[in-house]
Amino acid sequence: MRAGVALIGHVCREMKRRDEAEQAFRRVIGFDRLHPDAHLRRTCPMIARSLSAKAAQLAVKTVGLRYDLPWAHH
Repeated sequence: MRAGVALIGHVCREMKRRDEAEQAFRRVIGFDRLHPDAHLRRTCPMIARSLSAKAAQLAVKTVGLRYDLPWAHH
């Protein structure tokens, strides 16, 4: 279930449906609070809404969860 919801989030993000993508990634986090990709993917809609400080905090959390995600360091 978690992988399917994450995939929906990725598809919505690619289709520029940011609200739906964020909801999907929030659902993934509801299943697994330590899912690094879901946390990281939530940052994109935040940046689009000019919430860059909150997005940066979330990206730092992601690096803490899984330091070897190279795209989390940018």
